[in-house]
Formats: sequence, structure tokens, C-alpha cells
Amino acid sequence: MKTWSCAVWMIAVLTGAIVACAQAGAQRDSISIDKFQSPEPPATLPVVSPAAQQVLRALQGHAAAYGLSDPHAQLKLVDEQTDTQGRKHLRFMQIQEGVPVWGGQLLVQMETDGSLEFTNNALVRLSKQISVHPRLTPPEAHAAAQRIIGEGWQADTAELFIYAVGDDVRLIYNIALTQGFYKEIYFIDAQTGVLVKRFAGIQSTR
Repeated sequence: MKTWSCAVWMIAVLTGAIVACAQAGAQRDSISIDKFQSPEPPATLPVVSPAAQQVLRALQGHAAAYGLSDPHAQLKLVDEQTDTQGRKHLRFMQIQEGVPVWGGQLLVQMETDGSLEFTNNALVRLSKQISVHPRLTPPEAHAAAQRIIGEGWQADTAELFIYAVGDDVRLIYNIALTQGFYKEIYFIDAQTGVLVKRFAGIQSTR
């Protein structure tokens, strides 16, 4: 996977400025249970808040630098909080036709004067477009994972993601399999049922 150099520039956005650090690529270097918790937007969070609208407008003119074509369609607000200093902290999840991109997220801090700082850019540059319509159903993906891992393991819900490593872009089911206090994570290709990636040796808190 290519590592993109960090570029910082200032542009005028309404009454503020953006300090943007463009460094694309999902980080998958550590294996901890938190890495496998898919981001789920709170039910009460607005689809696009005024602060989020400002961020998306700011990105529109620089989408290519972030590996995006349409920030409004490819970024989904999943968290927005205001700290004691009045600054807003926003977290966006990268999506493609509504399907989350594994590892893709963008963190933005909005100062009280309206200026924006992109504090963490982990957006994934997708080298090609793929179908987001799986051939396998979730039960079929469960069955494929259980055939591989063997008996005695319980499969949790199967979640769809787009998973990209370099030019290899796939639609996968993220399936957690547990046996007692042990957990394994299987990425099952949602079109073919083959095992794409396996994370083993994870201790479950169940």
C-alpha cells in the first residue's frame, strides 16, 4: 500500500481556515479487540449537522487530495461532540454506496472561530469501484466461516465492508467467531465465500 506524504495548506472557508493533512491509508498494524468494533452511528445523530456541512463543503474543492470524488456521498458523520472549550470534534466514517470502508475514517476539530483542523486522516484510497451487492447472504457467509474454522465456534452477525489492500478491493463480510473466551475474526469474500483475512488469538470479554 502506498504511503502518501503529508501536505499542509491553508484555504479560506467561510470565516475560518482549514489546516489539512492529507495522508491516506487504513492502519491495520495492531490486533486488539477494539479494532474490530465496527462504527455504528448513534440513532439520534443528524445525518449532516451544520458543523459537518461546513467540513464537507471545505473538502469538496480538495476531494482528490483525500482520495475522494464526492465527500458528501463518501463520508458519513458518526460522532460529534463539543468540549469544555467550545470546540467541536467530528468523526466521519468512509462509505461507498452506503457500505463502510474498513479502516476509513476522518477526524476533524472545529475551533470556536470556525476554523477547521484535520487531526487524523485515515481515509482509504480505493483503486477501483466494485459492486456493493453481495452474492452471499449473511447465513451463507456464516456457514463458509464455520466450515473453515471447524466445529465448536459460534458465529456472530455478519457485517458488510469494503476491504482494500493496494489494488485488491473486495466486498467482505466481517464475521466474529467465538469459543469460550477466545475470538477470531474472519473476512469472508461476499461474492465467492473464500477467506480473505483472518485475525486469530483474540481474547474475548464474553
